[in-house]
Amino acid sequence: MKLISLSFFIVIFNFDIYAQVYKNQKLSSEIRAKNLLSLMNLDEKIAQMNQPFGWNAWTKTGSEINITDAYKKIINKNGIGSLYGIARADSWTEKTASTGLSPLEAAKASNAIQKWNLENTRLAIPIQFGGDGGHGHMMLGTTVFPVSVALASTWNPDLVQKAYAQIAKEARAVGMTSIYSPVLDIVRDPRWGRVEECYGEDYFLTSEFGKAAVLGYQGMNLGANSVLATIKHFVHAYPEGGHNAANVSIGERELQEVFFPFEKCIKAGAGSVMAAYNDIDGIPCHANKNLITNTLRKKWNFKGFVISDAGAISEIKNKHNLTENFSQTAALTVNAGVDMEMGADVFVDSLKAAVVKKLITIPTIDSAVYRILKAKFDLGLFENPYVDIKNVSTNIKTVESEKLALEVAQESIVLLKNKDNILPLKNTISSIAIIGPNADHVMNQLGDYTSPQNNKQIVTILDGFKNRLSPKIKINYAKGCAIKSKSKQGFAEALQAAQNSDIVIAVMGTSSDRPFKAENINKQTGAAIVTSQDDIDMDCGEGYDRADLNFSGVQEDLLKQK
Repeated sequence: MKLISLSFFIVIFNFDIYAQVYKNQKLSSEIRAKNLLSLMNLDEKIAQMNQPFGWNAWTKTGSEINITDAYKKIINKNGIGSLYGIARADSWTEKTASTGLSPLEAAKASNAIQKWNLENTRLAIPIQFGGDGGHGHMMLGTTVFPVSVALASTWNPDLVQKAYAQIAKEARAVGMTSIYSPVLDIVRDPRWGRVEECYGEDYFLTSEFGKAAVLGYQGMNLGANSVLATIKHFVHAYPEGGHNAANVSIGERELQEVFFPFEKCIKAGAGSVMAAYNDIDGIPCHANKNLITNTLRKKWNFKGFVISDAGAISEIKNKHNLTENFSQTAALTVNAGVDMEMGADVFVDSLKAAVVKKLITIPTIDSAVYRILKAKFDLGLFENPYVDIKNVSTNIKTVESEKLALEVAQESIVLLKNKDNILPLKNTISSIAIIGPNADHVMNQLGDYTSPQNNKQIVTILDGFKNRLSPKIKINYAKGCAIKSKSKQGFAEALQAAQNSDIVIAVMGTSSDRPFKAENINKQTGAAIVTSQDDIDMDCGEGYDRADLNFSGVQEDLLKQK
């Protein structure tokens, strides 16, 4: 009896030690993740695969930040894998410059949400916080860098890597741990509205700048001062008609030779991948096992986790019509290799049913959850789940970061033509006309995926000339027309300004200034809903693909005025 009793106590003691393995900082992230996974029930595992939208997770009254009851219910006893965009401010989130979070408030919000999660869940697994940051962390008060197509125009990956490192620094300062960037889509159809988010049409160029982004965001190794780079969209290729999520018909050789800059970024250490909305030869990318499992994981040895694009899992059933119900949808995508869902909660509602129906196995779910947990250990979240709010002001939009943004912008400038050596402007001119819808448009200087800005800190083309020209040179400004409107009401004023000036600077082009109207935003994806309203000037950016490459509206007619 003594031997049996002794044996019994030895078993209990060893189990207690085993249960604490994941808390041991001296052990590898692999060992800790496997140990933690072994302690989780199915509901807790599925919860880790879920990333709901997070901008309604908080309320603020003065300087006080509180968690909403709705999000307490979402987190409940099982926890949650990640929250997306808690600090994002734009028309999708309906957070303005006054209703959104300042950097200090964002840090307080992430700490408050994390605290409630850790104190009210059984295993106290930290939440990841994800957000956009292709050319600056997309929240109020951060440093804004040029868009990706301009970053590539610097031809200077080392400089751009510094920009991405600054974005990571600013994001992590408020609690963000994953950035959904870089966009590695190769631009072969310029009618696509998201060209500005990409590095261009060349595979090698995109590979090099994608690598710079990964190293900038993550450093040489993930840790408490870096963020997880999420390379996307795997694989966009070039959908028919230049549409954002249309079908792609492409041969295997072209797919591999042109549209796989992802491989170099995986080898640089990218920790996460986002699948693309489109299908390739009839197979949606989120359900493409050959792409995600065979190529990404087996061939390229990718060890990180794959996240869906917003609402894309539900589209397997609702748009692609591949499944009859969401339990089939969830099983199909996880079996293909997707680990985490952004947005629609299909996984949470349907994965358990898929297990019961034997559409998916527990080991398959375990593999997905292991990859998510390992990333959290690599990021140091278990040791440092909170941010130090004292560091916010010293890390975000500093004098140094603004100088870096200026340097990147200066190196991104491309002069296409200088006919008759008209530049630099001669000091003999006495007057100059500055004309066009983009001459004095604040947000059109900055690109898509930019939060509301303090207009006093932005220099438009008109401002720049006013700041630099001698007071002796008269500036005649006229907008002339809008980006998309057919109205020619401003033509006469613009023509008069031109006739009264020695030289004309015409500032024409496109607009990705997303309309701040809820009815013009797809609530599931955040993309614009195209309308015919003349007061909406946006004609590029996500959701605004083009039928042609001509100037929108009557801009070309304005240029031809005599």
